[in-house]
Amino acid sequence: LYLSNPAEQRITTNSAAQKNPVVSDRYIVWEDYRRSTQNSEIYLYDFSLSNPAEQQITYNNSFQQNPAICGNYIVWEECLSFNDNPEIYFYDLSNKSQRQLTRYPILPRIHPAIFGNYVVWYSSCAGNYDIYLYDLKPLAPSNLTATVTSSGQINLTWIDNASVETGFKIERKTGSGGTYAQIATVGAGVTSYSNTGLTANTTYYYRV
Repeated sequence: LYLSNPAEQRITTNSAAQKNPVVSDRYIVWEDYRRSTQNSEIYLYDFSLSNPAEQQITYNNSFQQNPAICGNYIVWEECLSFNDNPEIYFYDLSNKSQRQLTRYPILPRIHPAIFGNYVVWYSSCAGNYDIYLYDLKPLAPSNLTATVTSSGQINLTWIDNASVETGFKIERKTGSGGTYAQIATVGAGVTSYSNTGLTANTTYYYRV
């Protein structure tokens, strides 16, 4: 990997193979084979830093290849071995979180690209190869249910419809004319919350 500023500049120095580099803004990402010729990882280089260095992004015991990057978002295809079909994975540099975007091991999803909140790839899921689109914007939760367990406690549950959320905000108001205020937050993937210390004979409204 090289940068031209103003001449060729070597970025990677490891003796193993580095392939398929892509660049976006200040970042370069690539697939790297320094750990094994059978398992590649995704690496990143931030050339805006005063002392830039290579940064390993993935540590999975699998095969990651064909990365793409836009802003703080990185996507790639990943499979457990050369004989497995790849799925699409996502990494957010802002919070260092990784998610699997697709789960359909029978047929491959290949060569992802990303722009803004949109990820595209091609797959033969429908027979011939077609282009697929994935919107990273988190979908709102649904089916919020409140269950009274005592005079001072209400348990909330909901359905998580997103795959890339960072968490959920829980808001409450007293009476139909009240104003919602945040009372708690829970992490990504959490689908329940217990609200305690409530006042008896009071109507509460919630939203997540």
